[in-house]
Amino acid sequence: MLLLLKRAIAAFSRPRTFAIAMCVACTLPAGTSIPSDTESDTDTDTDADSDTDTDTDTDDTDTDTDTDDTDTDPGPVFDCSALPAAPLSISDVQGARGYHGLVIDENGLMYGNDTSNLVQADAFGAASVFKPGVGTLEQMAWVPGGDLAASSLWDNQLLRITPQGGISIISNGNYYGVLLGPDDMLYASDFLSDRVDRIDPATGQRTTLLDLNWTPHAMAFSLDNTKLYIGAAYEQNLYEVDLDANYDPVGPPTVFVAGLGDNPGYMDAIVVDICGNLYLSEFFSANIYRISPNGSVELYVNANQTHYAHALVWGTGENGWDDMSMYAGQPYNNEGVQRIEVGVPSRDWEGIAINLP
Repeated sequence: MLLLLKRAIAAFSRPRTFAIAMCVACTLPAGTSIPSDTESDTDTDTDADSDTDTDTDTDDTDTDTDTDDTDTDPGPVFDCSALPAAPLSISDVQGARGYHGLVIDENGLMYGNDTSNLVQADAFGAASVFKPGVGTLEQMAWVPGGDLAASSLWDNQLLRITPQGGISIISNGNYYGVLLGPDDMLYASDFLSDRVDRIDPATGQRTTLLDLNWTPHAMAFSLDNTKLYIGAAYEQNLYEVDLDANYDPVGPPTVFVAGLGDNPGYMDAIVVDICGNLYLSEFFSANIYRISPNGSVELYVNANQTHYAHALVWGTGENGWDDMSMYAGQPYNNEGVQRIEVGVPSRDWEGIAINLP
């Protein structure tokens, strides 16, 4: 009966239509003037000042240690104490499609699902069907080697999709949340079995990381990878669990933030910025919340169901995908995608963040 209830609610939550170096001039010291005396007298003067002078002037050897000779530019800096309070802009991304998951590859193509096909799109409006007939896909993540891991919830499978379009099964499970961990393992939330699994994408070997008495849904690692955040389904809670050096749980998950969204609560997407803040979308309120690492909560986007962000991914900073923007998959807006300009870089930004919360 519980499985039937979960599937019924999951079906309700889906649409009904289907990126001065200083150069020191090292000139020789002035030459010693040689006497022009041409007398036949043999000069036995052993004056070392002229004939055998050993110049110990340290100017002859450049010992300049000016640090300007080496470029020590630390790169771009972002001040986490100056976050924009609200999105700077929100705009449509032409051609892109996003259902419950979005990813961007190193070639500048975004991949999303239209409930039937896997669609690829660039940032400038060009789009095409990459893999037809894949059905409804949930969240997705790149795995080492360039393949895509994608959850097909209704087929109870975690799929591998190659760049050539080949499909194979990584593991069986009722997965919704899928992310690649810092150990290159897949972490997946089993929607119907109330557990979080760690899966080797190369072998498909599965380990149960967390066996829970509540339903895990969206997930994200903390900025320093010492915590796993887990947004619940059928609850208004965001959980956290501490991780050891092997990314194994240290104790059970605890409630990090309670009372998110509207009752009964349904956390669909979580992403993290360079300051460690979480951006979390909740289905029943259609809101996106910004949550600081210390648990303070701001209402960040107050949307409606049409423009609800069921999927979130940061831009890469390349090929037109802004790395200070999130991209939102909107299944109730004809599986469209919107750019949400945050004005804050993603967790993968290569600059330096200062004044972290």
